[in-house]
Amino acid sequence: MGFLVPAFFAGLAGLAIPIWIHLRHREQKGAIRFPSLMFLRRIPYREVRRQQLHHLPLFLIRAAVLILLALAFARPFLRRPVAAATLSGGSQEVVILLDRSYSMEYGGRWDRAVALAREALAGLDPADRATLILFDTEAAVPVRPGSPPRSVLPVLDTIRPGAKGTRFAPALKVAQDHLATSEMPRRTLTLISDFQRAAWPEIEEIALPSGTVFQPLSVGEASSPDRLIASVELRREGDGSDVIVGARLLARDSAVGSVRVSLTVNNRVLNTQSVTLQSGTPLLVTFPAVTVTGTVTRGMVRIESTDSLERNNVSYFSLRRENPLGIVLGGTPSTSAGDPDLFLNRALTIPGRPAVRLVESNANRLGRAELSGPDVVILHNAPLRGVAARTLEERVRAGAGLILIAGVNTPRDAWPASLRPAQLGDVIDRSTDRGGRMVSIDRTHPVFELFRGPETGDFSSARFFRYRNLLPDAEGRVLARFDDGRPALVERSVGKGTVLALASSLGNVWSDLPVQPAFLPYVHELVVYASGYHALPAAWGVGEVTRLAVGDSGQSVVVTAPAGRRLRRETGQDMIRFEEPGFYHVLEPGVGGRELAAYAANVDVEESNLTPLDPAELAIAVGGANSGAVPVATLATATEQEGKQRLWWYLIVAVAVLVVVETFVGNRLSGIVRDVPAG
Repeated sequence: MGFLVPAFFAGLAGLAIPIWIHLRHREQKGAIRFPSLMFLRRIPYREVRRQQLHHLPLFLIRAAVLILLALAFARPFLRRPVAAATLSGGSQEVVILLDRSYSMEYGGRWDRAVALAREALAGLDPADRATLILFDTEAAVPVRPGSPPRSVLPVLDTIRPGAKGTRFAPALKVAQDHLATSEMPRRTLTLISDFQRAAWPEIEEIALPSGTVFQPLSVGEASSPDRLIASVELRREGDGSDVIVGARLLARDSAVGSVRVSLTVNNRVLNTQSVTLQSGTPLLVTFPAVTVTGTVTRGMVRIESTDSLERNNVSYFSLRRENPLGIVLGGTPSTSAGDPDLFLNRALTIPGRPAVRLVESNANRLGRAELSGPDVVILHNAPLRGVAARTLEERVRAGAGLILIAGVNTPRDAWPASLRPAQLGDVIDRSTDRGGRMVSIDRTHPVFELFRGPETGDFSSARFFRYRNLLPDAEGRVLARFDDGRPALVERSVGKGTVLALASSLGNVWSDLPVQPAFLPYVHELVVYASGYHALPAAWGVGEVTRLAVGDSGQSVVVTAPAGRRLRRETGQDMIRFEEPGFYHVLEPGVGGRELAAYAANVDVEESNLTPLDPAELAIAVGGANSGAVPVATLATATEQEGKQRLWWYLIVAVAVLVVVETFVGNRLSGIVRDVPAG
């Protein structure tokens, strides 16, 4: 027996009402009219008040009415047995998969899940063997596999949901391996989860041993109202020291209405706004610019919401002050509209990530002073010889980037062999056939990775009327080709630096690429890749691993987790795994050590998508003909079971019948009292 709303049992306190009525009841003494009292003798009479129940049957009827009303409002239902149907006699091997992802914190899911696990274990015989597997994105076995059922039960008192998402495949594979080695005559696999569709994103190769009874038990609700922060977007302004923070909010199901959202930076609330959410429609909230100062800037966006899933109401991020990339653009002087440096200049000065510091110069005047400091050097239709060539080679080998762009007047020997990715060949004129196209592109390369999507830029629409025939050296790698097979972009590594060679000018005379939508992001990606710039994310996901980027490589540091746990990282131990949401602080060793950096970690927002997966789909996937497993009927949720049984209707009918009986009995007893003669 289960109850959907057990809180209504508080109504049983109403049993005090009939008790009070019956204890306070007094028989009414009738007045007797008498002509004279002179002939009567006065006899002293002492009245004794006794606290006792009068008319016990009537009291029991009234008490039963209140008890049945409390039961009816508590919505009782009969639970279906958890134990799966058996195929044959003998002991059985039972594996219970218990979902501990953070979505199980929603409502009463976790309590229901633990109760189902207890029922499954309590229904086993001492000769059976049980294995409990806790899972989120990973699977863990807290007790030795194949233990007696009683030794597994105490674990259920100590576990709580974690901060990770849900993936069924890892847990099912662990269960598959364990069941395959079991020698028990019967095998049962019970999966207890809220069955989110995101937990089963693709068809996994799961084949349970033949004869395994698979029983998925769902604890999810039909409706799951939730307000959450879907994402936080950061946009740097100017030199990168000012950051615009935007938060994208979302309401699911009936969680609509007005909410307050706040931005906190370094433990100080900077801005609070009140917004109205519509179900299923993302809303972008923009906050005033945040100025990044000092070594560590910690930020947090929070929704002041009271829904049952609180982990997705906050999003953490950390900001670092970034120095702009130094770029030297060396080309041939020109003021015409077709000047290729003009288009490069406009593209590089448009704000992007990261910010740049651009210096233009005549290539013939570049010397040691100009080439010893920049992160990227771009030579557009310019030769590279003498002191400039030697200085630039030293800079590239130390980690700087070099972009060589061929022009119609670029000499064949303009690029020294120690730096060039390819030799310069003849000019290819495609103006008579409407120009060539760049069709063979390595979209897995960082330069073109941005253009993998369907609406992120189409290079095939650009026409190249002239370009140089590049002959790749032995160390050159071709990243893109024209439709005639000739290389369009060649890469080479020189020491710690990168050299890129483009076959065509970036002006609007040799091609119409500068007027195509892909031109601006293409130039930005070329510069970012050549510079070796790697932006640290503003936040990581719980479960991810990264390398600490603070201090010297041999420096020992102390990492403090959000819950206060301290982890010391000695020399060479520079990897960190984020196990919980919040800020991980990197400190110098010792008491009161200076904070060197802060890393933010957030829960996986995809886990907040509570769209349910039909457990029958999973049962078919793991219990199909290929595995020989036997899927059984899934257990309905408490709401579904109560809705089908409707026991409260029968209780209300019983209450109505008792009310009629109480009225009849009460009137009957009142009549008897009135008919009793006084005196």
